[in-house]
Amino acid sequence: MTYQAVETKYYGPTNHRGARVKAYAQCGAVWSSWDHSLSVEGNHSAAALAFLARLDWNGLWVRGANAANTGYVFVQTERDVERRIRGFVFLPLTDEF
Repeated sequence: MTYQAVETKYYGPTNHRGARVKAYAQCGAVWSSWDHSLSVEGNHSAAALAFLARLDWNGLWVRGANAANTGYVFVQTERDVERRIRGFVFLPLTDEF
């Protein structure tokens, strides 16, 4: 199975909706309300997790800033393993921020 990169983007509040984060890929999108108890990274991770759960995508996903610096990109590296690369430890994306 081939997975797609998942991007997230922050959308500020309007007169009708509160702040939110959109997690999206070519196959669809999920909107998540902004949780003020989480950090910026935590909110983007939560939106990505909601998107991944909706599509039943699992494995090891890592987060990085997107090129436009307007959000984050999540890509799958390996499935259900811990990976050490040049001293950095990449762990599976979880709901613990």
